[in-house]
Amino acid sequence: MEQNPLKKTACFAQLKAEANPKSLMSRKLKNTNMNINQITDRSAGIKLAEAAGAPKTAALIADKDACFQDIFESAVSEIGPGPLVEALQKGPRLWSHMALSMLPNLGSHGEALNAALASSLAVSNHAQPGDRISKFSLYMGAAVSGIVRINNTNDYRNLFVKNTYEFNPADQNIPEGTVVRMYFGIEDDVFIGLAPAQETFIFDSSSPKIAYYTSAGIAGSQTFAFQP
Repeated sequence: MEQNPLKKTACFAQLKAEANPKSLMSRKLKNTNMNINQITDRSAGIKLAEAAGAPKTAALIADKDACFQDIFESAVSEIGPGPLVEALQKGPRLWSHMALSMLPNLGSHGEALNAALASSLAVSNHAQPGDRISKFSLYMGAAVSGIVRINNTNDYRNLFVKNTYEFNPADQNIPEGTVVRMYFGIEDDVFIGLAPAQETFIFDSSSPKIAYYTSAGIAGSQTFAFQP
């Protein structure tokens, strides 16, 4: 089966999913090794931690075997939730979303971080569920070869780690105004079915909005999730 060309860009996606026992979305990110080199610039996190006076946390970020949960908990212990939230707002939105998910007891600091994320959406091209979008974007952070499908079209295969791919519904002859959904999997998932995203969008080639997704994790513990 001949596949459409894949466009590569430099953007990232959020990690958030609802359990599905037969899909990649059922695996927990909490225990996934943190490899910021595969997700974004590791050095940026180290610099932010050092600037916030958190050398122990900076050392954890530099450790390729450290997980996000360990890093966030270290930061709370080392500098407190307030300075952590301030530092998070200087980094990628991904970090803020993940911290809110993994640190449910941030209290007023968590509320402030949520508010900052919400206000940033006004100037963001990140689509929300139900929005009109011109394309999908997937950061392939999972260390396996991935597969993407839009609705019931042909597969985009051989998605390799450390790359971001864009998928234009028009390339698959999907008409304007069609409700579109992304499906994701790895090679083995062809036999049990690709994991459907919970979110749907409306294809509109003139829209500036993009639906951002990410995959992450080592073989056997991949996640696939939407970045709001």
